[in-house]
Amino acid sequence: MSSLRSTCRLKCVLFLVLVICLFPLPAQAQYGGGSGTAAEPYLIYEPNQMQEIGANPSDWNKHFKLMADVDLSSFTGTQFNIIGNETTPFTGTFDGNGYKISNFTYKNYGSNYSALFGYVDSPGAEIKNLGLVDPNVDAGSNVGSLVSYLGNGSITGCYAEAGSVSGNILVGGLVGYNKGTISNCYATASVLGTSNYAGGLVGYNTGTVSDCYATASIAGNYTVGGLVGYNLGGTVTNCYTTASVSGTSDYVGGLVGNNSGTITKSYTTTSVSGNDYVGGLAGGNGGDIYNCYSAGSVTGNNMVGGLVGVNIAGFVGAASISNCYSQGDVSGGQSVGGLVGYNLQSAVISKCYSSGRVTGTTNIGGLVGWNDNWDTDSFWDTETSGQA
Repeated sequence: MSSLRSTCRLKCVLFLVLVICLFPLPAQAQYGGGSGTAAEPYLIYEPNQMQEIGANPSDWNKHFKLMADVDLSSFTGTQFNIIGNETTPFTGTFDGNGYKISNFTYKNYGSNYSALFGYVDSPGAEIKNLGLVDPNVDAGSNVGSLVSYLGNGSITGCYAEAGSVSGNILVGGLVGYNKGTISNCYATASVLGTSNYAGGLVGYNTGTVSDCYATASIAGNYTVGGLVGYNLGGTVTNCYTTASVSGTSDYVGGLVGNNSGTITKSYTTTSVSGNDYVGGLAGGNGGDIYNCYSAGSVTGNNMVGGLVGVNIAGFVGAASISNCYSQGDVSGGQSVGGLVGYNLQSAVISKCYSSGRVTGTTNIGGLVGWNDNWDTDSFWDTETSGQA
C-alpha cells in the first residue's frame, strides 16, 4: 500500500513538471514595463533602464516613454551607452513625457556622433517632450547634447539647460548635424567648436529649424552662429538668440554663421565678434533673409555689417535681404556697414534700414560699406549712424 502511494506521488510530481514545461511562467518585463509598440511603449523609470536602451540595438526601432526624472551622474567618461550609430540608427520614438534627464556626461575627444542619441535616421523617428539638465559633452565631430546626427526624423519640444557642449567640427548645443525637423526647442548650454561649424542649437543644418532659441555664449573658429553654424539650403524660421557669439576666424553671425538657405521671421540681440564676414544676424548670406532684425553690437575686421557681413550670390541663386533692419553699433576695418558690410554681384537689398553707429577705416556706409548692386527702398539714420 505504501509503495502504491509513493508511485502516485511520483506520478503527480511528474505531471506537475510536465504542466510547467508546457505552460511556462510569464517572462520578466523588459525595462520598466511595456512591449515597445506605439500603443504600449517601453517604460523608463531609472538610469539603468536608460543605459539598457543603448546596450540593445535590436530595440532601437521600438517606442519608449520616460516615466520619471532620471539622473545619469553615475555614468562618467564613456560609460554611458549612446543610443544609435551609423550602422544601426535609432529609428523609433522616445517620448520624454515632460520629464528631465540630468547630468548626462560623455567625454571622448576622438569620438564621433557623441550625444545621448548618436545617430537618428528614419522618417518615423521622433524625440519629443524631453529636457536635458546640465549635459556635458566633449568629443570630436558631430557633437550635441541630445542628438549628434538627425537624418530623417524630428525633434519636438526638447531642450538642453546649462552644461556645455564642445568638439572639433559640427558642434551644436542640442544637435550636431540636422537634416530633419527641429521645432519648439531651445538650448542654454554653452558651445565651443575648435574648428568648423558651431551653433548654439545646431552646428550644421540642411533641414528645418522653427520656433527655437539659444541663449548661451557660443565660441568657435570658422562658421559660428548663435543658433546655427552653417545653414546649407535649410530653413530657419521664428527663431532668436541672445548672449554672445565669438569666432577667431571668418563667418560669424548672431543667428547663423553662414547662410545659403532661408532665414525668416527671426531676430538676435546678441553681441558678435569675429575676423572677416561678421554680421549681427548672419556672417555671410548666399540665400534669402527676410522679415528679420538684429539689435546687438558687431565687431570685426573686414566685411562687417549690423545684419550681414557679406551678401553674395550663393547656391540658391541671387542672395537677397528684404524687410529687415539692424539697430546695433558696428565697428571694423574695411567694408563696414550699418546693415551689410559688403554687397556684391547679383545680391539684392530691398526695403531695409539701419540705425546703429558705424565706425571703420575704409569703405564705410550707414547702410552698406561696399556696394556692387543697387539698393531699393532702403535707408539709414544719418544722425545715429554718424554717416552722412
